[in-house]
Amino acid sequence: MLNVEVGEEMDETISPARIQINNQLLNNQQAFLVGQHAYLRGKTRVSLALSPLQQFIPVSSLVNGTPLNQLIDLDRPETTEFINFSNFRYRLTFGIGQMEYNIYNSSYGIAGVPCMKWDMVNVQQAIPAPGPVYPGTPPATLQYTGLVAGGSYQWIPGVNEVQLTYNGLDYTAQDVITAVYGATTATITGQGTGAAFTGQLNTIGPQIEVWPIPSVPQTLELAGTLPVNLMENDSDVCVIDDLVLVLFTAAEILQRSGQADYAAKAGKAKAHLDSIKGSFPMKSERFNISGGNVYIPGFDGGKGRPVIAVSGSLSQR
Repeated sequence: MLNVEVGEEMDETISPARIQINNQLLNNQQAFLVGQHAYLRGKTRVSLALSPLQQFIPVSSLVNGTPLNQLIDLDRPETTEFINFSNFRYRLTFGIGQMEYNIYNSSYGIAGVPCMKWDMVNVQQAIPAPGPVYPGTPPATLQYTGLVAGGSYQWIPGVNEVQLTYNGLDYTAQDVITAVYGATTATITGQGTGAAFTGQLNTIGPQIEVWPIPSVPQTLELAGTLPVNLMENDSDVCVIDDLVLVLFTAAEILQRSGQADYAAKAGKAKAHLDSIKGSFPMKSERFNISGGNVYIPGFDGGKGRPVIAVSGSLSQR
């Protein structure tokens, strides 16, 4: 499509060096357009189950077998998220400050229901210790379980830890481990009969935090847009509207090469983008469950407030 719009040969073998240049231009233009405009076809929702006392959710956590950060662009969520508790959705606001911990201190296991806030943080979180001491005759082993595919982990050994083995490989102190699908266990080898376990395995990288930590199971409901694929290879799939991407990129190429029709191409690109934006459904700011207009003459005194009629002659505003 891009070759046609800029008047280049359709046979890419004639100018193979141009392929990578065009792919990179498409990739850069896509990143710009996504940053400037929402795109309707990319709308997506994700539900994350929260266990009691769970504070963090790694962005690489699997949701139906797919990492969370491949299902939703966490840099572009909707302005309002929800927590689903007992089949009712409660509004969830973004941003957890230090003052919140004066009310519910997550570090001390102070839990609540429902969760009220969420945030994106880069934090180290210790995987639960596999045991208090190493059993039996050395060398003895303990196992960390529950590693999440795609997650990054860092081992901080204690005085009695000799090595950590994961997926057939041995790791030393401070090494970063990237978990793979189907391998959820890491084994630590210790020394000394009955020696105390003192090391820890930390998750590292971005995570979702909820506050207060849930006292009972709840579900975090996120809505936003699909992550955008890089457009660097011919096999990469375009997520946003392909025509608007090609037209804007073509206008940039034509202007760079001094072609007279670059302005017409840019105008065509803008017209197509305006058409897409103009077709977006509007979000309703107010909702009247009775249907019809928000203002109901004779009921709300002309104040324009929604009314719910109840039995008898009374009404509630």
